[in-house]
Amino acid sequence: RVMKEILPKEGQRVSIPMGIASVVGGNPLKETVLVELESGARVEVPLSEVTIIDR
Repeated sequence: RVMKEILPKEGQRVSIPMGIASVVGGNPLKETVLVELESGARVEVPLSEVTIIDR
């Protein structure tokens, strides 16, 4: 429950090492976030590599 509150919400824009992306999901157990890059590619990244751009 606590991890779910830490994960960025779906639709939020975030910065990851590969660029700017939008959150499409998350896995609190693995502490990962599924994002869609501006190119349309979806990647799963560790929460530690995600910076929220807008809240």
